[in-house]
Parts: sequence; C-alpha cells; structure tokens
Amino acid sequence: MTLREYITANCSGMTVDAILAAINTETIATNVRQLVPLWKIKKFCFETGIWVAMKATASQTENANLSAIIGTAIEYINDPRFENLDMDLTTTQQMIAALVAGSVMTAEQASAIDVMADVKTSWANQNLGRSATLSDIADALKEESL
Repeated sequence: MTLREYITANCSGMTVDAILAAINTETIATNVRQLVPLWKIKKFCFETGIWVAMKATASQTENANLSAIIGTAIEYINDPRFENLDMDLTTTQQMIAALVAGSVMTAEQASAIDVMADVKTSWANQNLGRSATLSDIADALKEESL
C-alpha cells in the first residue's frame, strides 16, 4: 500500500498533522517474534487474576498433572535466573494450553500473552523504512489531486 493509498483509506477528514501522527504511531505486526520479558507476563498475570487462579488451583486441584504444570509456571516466572520466555517453544505452548484446559486462564488471556512476542512497528517504518515527514504527506496529497 502506498502512502497515498493509506491516507485515502484511513485518514479522511484529518489534518496533515493528524495524518502524520497516525502514520508514525499506528503499529502493525511484522512477521518477527521476540522473547517476552517475564516481568511483563507476571504483571499481566497479576492484573488479570491469572496469578491468583494459578495459586488457588495448584493448592485445590486433585489433578496432579495440572498442579505440576502450575507449579512449574510459577517457579519459572519467579526464578531470577530466567529473564524471558520464548512463546514459540513447543513446551511453552503446551504449558499455556494446559493452563487454558485447566481453566486457570482463558483462551483470550493466553492469546494476549502470546501476542506479547509479536514485534510491531509503525506503518511508516514498515512501508517507508523510516518515520514519515510532513513533506511525505504533502507529496502524497499532491499525488492524490493529480
């Protein structure tokens, strides 16, 4: 998609400054994945109730396998020797799937954790290789009027 096409499709009625801000701040996913810092996962788990659910389920469940998986997840997140989690590892995916199957977290919460591994960039960086400038917007708007 060209800059002109982006502006036409997404910026109708916007000022030039608003268009520039949108192009430089709208994030889009790249096809690149990164390791997720464990502090982000732990923070998310605290904020969404997953942490409490893991603790409660681990102590109350009769399912020894689920209890062991929860224990492993808690220990992994709390262990200061680990800094990141690779969301693309089969073992990570299996652990998350088991937590969903055990009703410790929802599929939506699991998806939100997985998305943390997606590298995002601005529309401008993805398509122009740099941040857009007012000159870029002016040139694209001139092209549109031709």
